[in-house]
Amino acid sequence: MRPPGPMPTQPDPSIAPAGSGLTEAEARRRLDALGERGELPTSRSYTSIVRANTLTLFNLILGSFLVLILLAGRPADALFAAVLVANTAIGILQEVRAKRTLDRLALLVAPYARVVRDGASHEVAAADVVPGDLVMVQPGDQIVADGTVARSVGLMLDESPLTGESHAVERREGEVLLSGSFVVEGAGSYVVEAAGEASYAASLTGIAREYRFRRSPLELQINRLLQILVVGMVVLGGAFAWVLVRHDLPFREAAATATAGIVTLVPEGLVLLTSLTFAVAAMRLARRGMLVQALNSVEVLANVDTVCLDKTGTLTDGRLVLERTVAATGRERADVERLLLSGDSPATVAAVADRAGIPAGPGPVAGSQELPDDPAALAALAEERTVFGRLTPEDKRRLVEALTASGRSVAMIGDGVNDVPAMKSSRLAIAFGAGSQLAKSVADAVLVTDEFAVLPGAVAQGRRIIANVQRVARLFVTKSVFAAGVIATFGLVTASFPLLPRHLSLAATFTVGVPGFIFALLPGEARPEEESFLRRVGLFASPAGAVMAGAVVLAFLTDRELRGRSEVDARTVAVTVMVAVGLYVLLVLDRERMQTSRAYAVTVAVMVEVLALGYLAVLASPSLRGFFALSTPGFVDWLVVAAAVALSVQVFTRIGMSPIPPRPESEEPPAT
Repeated sequence: MRPPGPMPTQPDPSIAPAGSGLTEAEARRRLDALGERGELPTSRSYTSIVRANTLTLFNLILGSFLVLILLAGRPADALFAAVLVANTAIGILQEVRAKRTLDRLALLVAPYARVVRDGASHEVAAADVVPGDLVMVQPGDQIVADGTVARSVGLMLDESPLTGESHAVERREGEVLLSGSFVVEGAGSYVVEAAGEASYAASLTGIAREYRFRRSPLELQINRLLQILVVGMVVLGGAFAWVLVRHDLPFREAAATATAGIVTLVPEGLVLLTSLTFAVAAMRLARRGMLVQALNSVEVLANVDTVCLDKTGTLTDGRLVLERTVAATGRERADVERLLLSGDSPATVAAVADRAGIPAGPGPVAGSQELPDDPAALAALAEERTVFGRLTPEDKRRLVEALTASGRSVAMIGDGVNDVPAMKSSRLAIAFGAGSQLAKSVADAVLVTDEFAVLPGAVAQGRRIIANVQRVARLFVTKSVFAAGVIATFGLVTASFPLLPRHLSLAATFTVGVPGFIFALLPGEARPEEESFLRRVGLFASPAGAVMAGAVVLAFLTDRELRGRSEVDARTVAVTVMVAVGLYVLLVLDRERMQTSRAYAVTVAVMVEVLALGYLAVLASPSLRGFFALSTPGFVDWLVVAAAVALSVQVFTRIGMSPIPPRPESEEPPAT
């Protein structure tokens, strides 16, 4: 059906050969032969996003215990469900945001085109243009399909969105036109050869609209940690469940016991904390002029070791002045002076690179004919050369993929449509605020102010995230080791657990959740720890969790078995010991920094005091004590708590986990 618009008119004989073009009947036949033209594939569906973030292993585990505890009629022990909901909601919101961005991408094809049919010109929807159509163009028109020029009257095209070439290009009869370019001068007509999804513009748009989500290095490390903990949880949880079944416990008691032990093995808040940390960093960078569209891109930027830069519109905005290049510790200056990819003339690119302080090395690479087909050879060429000109979008993509395959973590900075394939293939895509809408839509981050000066601050934010989240991960794993230790000893022997799920939620709030978020936002070190993430976490969490487990079990047995106190009283003593030891763990979480930075030590000490007062306020409140099934500790109860904590501190000190710096050894007296 013909869209509303001007009535058919005779084509301009100066730009359309007489008698050329299709008949309306033939055009309709060809359109029917192409079949239904659905929309280009975009992002994931809402159903897929919800399913992927809901049907996870941890959600399955936590959700099962949530149902179990609710069936047992103990909703107060279901506080852990709040983290489950928050984790799922944040994951869904992140992906829905990405989906909406992708779905809003502006197509590179114009909505209408002027075609010649039955000897007259008509305005038709771009989707109705078919191969064989004769399309007339004039200044301001966009080329909506690929084709061959039939008539040119000084026809000049701006192909920079596709090629990066800064100058308008003249197109004569017989030459090829690519969809996505614009007419800037003259007029003409062309015969369509590829339209719709088969056109060049559609292929670029299709690449841009492909869903892409990659975990950051930190997220991958956390996932490996979670996988290890899942294995331990399955083994210990299975053994614990078997013991509970063998003892034939009542359903309500068995549900609470199993939930308390097994759910505590899951560091459910670690993923939530990481996402929240990314979000806070994104807010900070937004105030500096960097719009973060993929939250984990802040951390990814800190891990990038190779940066590819487009020239046109990226380096040639007339405002960038490179004063000097400073190499990081352990790197040679020549290693970092490597910043350039362009579709423009190699000579132009080399001149711009020289002005920007990027040495061309043996010389610029001039286009596809000098690029080897083998990815390894291409990566080797990229290591040797620094300036590449006359590159097509596919050439840029191949270069980025070759560098990535060689082990590089590549960031691509661009602004045009021709940069989109390379940006989608890179580990991190950064666009300029003044760039094309398509480039900004696919970018992980956008430099709103078009200033490179934002990037150093972004790198610092990324390093802070890495260092702090790695540090906070020790807290969560300490809780998991604690649960494993209690189950492996007390639980398997007695078929019970000294604490209720609500006790663990309360203790975790004061010793893991709140302090973990504060630690994640504290000013971090210049560089994250380079030692193995899993090894550092294990070396800290294993002894810390074991000491905490021993102290809690000892305090519970002392109050329950030796003193004959009620189960509520014994559990109150046990959870109090868990909180007290957990607060001490905060003091030794980064003991080196506690010993060297007075400001950091004071900050942590004040935080521990506030958290301790918060827990005491819970004990002092009758309503909160009732909700958490706690009692008011007596004088002897406090002595038991103090003894268990003092013993724990002694053990921590003996294994080198103390916030107090060791006293220097006294020199031996000189020999007489």
